[in-house]
Amino acid sequence: MLMMVVHRSHFYRHSCRAQRGAALLLAMFIIGLAVTALVMRSYDAAEMKARQEEKTMKALAEAKAALIAWSVAHPQWPGVMPFPDRSDDPEGYDGKSDCPPASATNFSDGLLIGQLPIYGQTTPCISPHIGIGGNWRDGAGNRIWYAVSRNLVRTRTAAASNLPIINPGILTAAGASSPYNGTDATKPHAWLKVVDANGNILSDRVAAVLIAPGAPIGNQNRTINAGVSHFLESSLNNNQTFVRKNQSTDFNDKLIYITIDELVEALAHRVVREIKNASFPENGLIRQCILHDTCQIDTALSWKMRGIYVSEGQPPASDQIDKQLHCRREPVSDALECSDKSQIELSEEDSKALSLTIPLDSSYLGLTMTMRNIEKLRAMHAVIEVKDKSNQVLGRIKPTNSGGMLEVSNANLMQVSKEAYWDDWFFQNEWGSYTDIVISPAMRRLESDCDSGCFTVHRSNGVIEHNVKMLILVRREGVGDIALPIVYESDPKFLAMYWLQ
Repeated sequence: MLMMVVHRSHFYRHSCRAQRGAALLLAMFIIGLAVTALVMRSYDAAEMKARQEEKTMKALAEAKAALIAWSVAHPQWPGVMPFPDRSDDPEGYDGKSDCPPASATNFSDGLLIGQLPIYGQTTPCISPHIGIGGNWRDGAGNRIWYAVSRNLVRTRTAAASNLPIINPGILTAAGASSPYNGTDATKPHAWLKVVDANGNILSDRVAAVLIAPGAPIGNQNRTINAGVSHFLESSLNNNQTFVRKNQSTDFNDKLIYITIDELVEALAHRVVREIKNASFPENGLIRQCILHDTCQIDTALSWKMRGIYVSEGQPPASDQIDKQLHCRREPVSDALECSDKSQIELSEEDSKALSLTIPLDSSYLGLTMTMRNIEKLRAMHAVIEVKDKSNQVLGRIKPTNSGGMLEVSNANLMQVSKEAYWDDWFFQNEWGSYTDIVISPAMRRLESDCDSGCFTVHRSNGVIEHNVKMLILVRREGVGDIALPIVYESDPKFLAMYWLQ
């Protein structure tokens, strides 16, 4: 009997220890589940945040590309930017570009910030009234915000006088820089700025800023008519400066920006494409005399010496407007020669006449258009002479080989041709002052192969293009010397170029 009791007591103690061990295992299992759930929850939150940020940055990048494309491809005014979709209209943020009314006399910076417009808008917006076309949203589901420099929008009505002049001059204008003439002044307004968390300038040449507002923080209340502060923390200085920094409890904006340099370079590539596909008037000096080996034409020419030039004897004026000349080209001389028509009728011994000669055999010639159907030739080798009745030279003027150039314009075309060869915006924005079409002697001689006088282009990727017969160049600054026959695509004075072999 005693042995039985001992045995039961021993069994009891063993059973208790087993139960305590099982409970401990169960507790450890439950704790493990909790820790796993906590880790998984933290991992899911981090993964969700990463996905939202990826979506945000993708939306900003796509919106930037679309905005540049919209501006560059604008059929009436390339380079212009749309007005934002603001909250100060009855519909609030309705996706439309909110242009100020034509009667508006006060232009404020508040007109230049809002949400990126999706749709176009009718008058007073600049025709055509098309929108950006995309409804980009950040990772929190908010529409992208947008601020634009006043240099790139019209100030009041849609009249050309209130539209900005957008060409490479806007990059360097620091005062009364011709031919640039800004929206309200002779120089552009200060561009938008983007700074870092310490106030260091990341760029002070910002044309437009695109901002993802993220989820509401603090006291932000995003109603249909809520103002900027209920969406953005990055906007400072009356929406003229924007901060880019890491997210925190009181800051969650993400932004990307477009500099004016980016925009003008994109515009320059469009200009090159337009010129490449354009044609010169059939009745013009370029078509008849430069690109053909013989010609006889009576026309009114204007000219201006640019850069460094020299004068001899009794020189003619360096500037001339609408001088009636008889121009001819003979294959034997291979030069364009224009003379004063009155020279044929001279009777007085002391009468004088003008003679203009542009050699076409070994010199390079720049061609472009300055106004609708008005041609311009830029010759680096030319001479204008004053002759007497016996054809003796009394004086001359000519550009030097160190940066000189003669610009000759054919204004006569305005009177004989109304056909539109090039778009209005090219002339209204004065792109002709920044473009050159340079033709080699080999192309003017209609040679199939280059034996001499062709260009060489060193491309940015290291490839060298030989036997180039024609160049289209868009300059960063106005007309100046071109170091031919070798041209470098990476040359900082060029924004874009095209070559024909």
